[in-house]
Amino acid sequence: MKKRKKVIPFVPSIIFITIISISLLLVINANYNYISRFIHQAESVLGIQTSRERQEKLIITGKLSDADKLLESTPNPITRIQMEGKLNTDPNKIETVKSLADVQKIFTLSYAYKITKDNKYLNKSNEFLLAWAKVYKSTGNSIDETHLQPLFEGYAWVRDSLNSGDRTTIDVWLKTIADKEIAIKYKDDRDVNNWNSHRINIIGQIGFLVNDKKYIDYSINAFKQQIQDNLYPDGSSFDFTTRDALHYHNFDIWALLNFSKTASLHGINLYNYQSNSGASLKKSVHFLFPYITEEKTHLEFVNSSVAWDITTGSKKTSAKDAKKWDPKSGLYIMELAYFFDDDVLPLVQKLRNNKAEYPSFEILLNYLQRKEIPISN
Repeated sequence: MKKRKKVIPFVPSIIFITIISISLLLVINANYNYISRFIHQAESVLGIQTSRERQEKLIITGKLSDADKLLESTPNPITRIQMEGKLNTDPNKIETVKSLADVQKIFTLSYAYKITKDNKYLNKSNEFLLAWAKVYKSTGNSIDETHLQPLFEGYAWVRDSLNSGDRTTIDVWLKTIADKEIAIKYKDDRDVNNWNSHRINIIGQIGFLVNDKKYIDYSINAFKQQIQDNLYPDGSSFDFTTRDALHYHNFDIWALLNFSKTASLHGINLYNYQSNSGASLKKSVHFLFPYITEEKTHLEFVNSSVAWDITTGSKKTSAKDAKKWDPKSGLYIMELAYFFDDDVLPLVQKLRNNKAEYPSFEILLNYLQRKEIPISN
C-alpha cells in the first residue's frame, strides 16, 4: 500500500510565502542605496553603460544641439536693462526681454565649450560677451542686473581660454557693474530685502570671476549680515513677511543660493552658515518643502504691506480672491538647491513628474559641479 504524500494546506502556504515576500521587500528597501551603489559599481567595472550615463549623454547631447543652433546668431545687447517695476506690456521691458535672450545664449555656448573644448563655441560666446561689454552701461539696479546671472556663469567657463585683451575688456566692464552696485545705498527696505540679496550675488559673482579680493570679501561679509537681517530662524524671510508671498521668498533666496554655489566652488561653504539668530539659507530652502508637497498652501499677497503689490493689483482684498501659490513655481529653487542638498531631489522629481536620476539639465549640471568643489570645503 502506497504512502500518501503529505500536502501542506493551501492557505498556510500562501501566508508563509506572503510573509517571506514582505520580509525580502523590507530588506531590499532598507538597503536600496547600498544595492543601487553596488549595481552602479558593477556596471562600471564590467564596462556597461549605467542609467546615469545614458541620461547624462542624452541631456548633454540636447544641450550641444541647442548650442549648434546658436552659431549663426548675432548679439543684440542693450544699453540699459529695464525690468524692475515694469509690467509685461511696457515697451522698454519688451525690448529688454528680447535683448536678454543673449545671456542665455552665452550660457549655452559657454557650456558647450566647457564640454567639448571646440573653439567654435568659444568664439561665438566671446562675440556675445564683447558685444555686451561694449554696449551695456550699469545702473546699479540689482533687480535689473540680476538677469545677467547666466552671463556670469557662462563667462566662468570660457574666461581662461580667451586672449588677454578680450578678457581684460570683459573684466573691466564687469568691475564697473560691481562698483555701481556697491555705491548705491537706498536707506530703506531695499538695503535688507531681496534687492540686497541680488546685489550681494552680483558683486560676489563678479569678484570670483575676476579674482578680486575686494569684491569677494565685501560679498561674503554682506551675505552673512543678510542671513541675520533677511532670513529668520524658522526658515521664513523678511520678504515673505512683508510681501506675504512665497514668490518673493523664492526670488530672495535664489540670489543667495547662486552666490553660495559659486562660493562653494571656490572652497567657501555658506549654505550651512548660521547667523547668531539661528537663521540659515538651508533652513529657508527647507521652509518651502511643505508647500512643495502641498501639506501646506499659501494665498499670495493677501496681507502685503508693499505699495507696488497694492497699486498693481497683486494684492487681493480678500482671501477669496487671492491666488494660491503653485508648487511648480518653486522648481527653480529646488533644482538650484540640489547642488547642496540631496533632500530636494524627490521634490524635483515630483514637480517634473519624472523619476529619473537626472530629471532635468539643471539637476545634472549641479550633480557634475559638485565634483568641482575643493576637497577642503
